[in-house]
Amino acid sequence: YTPVSKRQDRPNAILWLVRNHPELKDAQISRLVGTTKSTIEQIRERTHWNAANLTPMDPVTLGLCSQIDLDMEVEKAAKGRPLPTAAELGETLQS
Repeated sequence: YTPVSKRQDRPNAILWLVRNHPELKDAQISRLVGTTKSTIEQIRERTHWNAANLTPMDPVTLGLCSQIDLDMEVEKAAKGRPLPTAAELGETLQS
């Protein structure tokens, strides 16, 4: 449950999560900030009604989720991703 006073912060938190943790699935973001998948999709596609005025804000700072919950979801999402290959690691080190 999110109090009425914090509901306007949700889109900003979603934008922050999408930008800083692209590995998170919609369901994970939904669990963290208590929103719908359609809202997440609208923010990703910049079709949200208030997209022009959104500023990315950390959901932990806004009080929408705890740091522990965020870390747990990011860790779960990272486990699902394949590890980078040696070639990919070399490319990132050179650039």
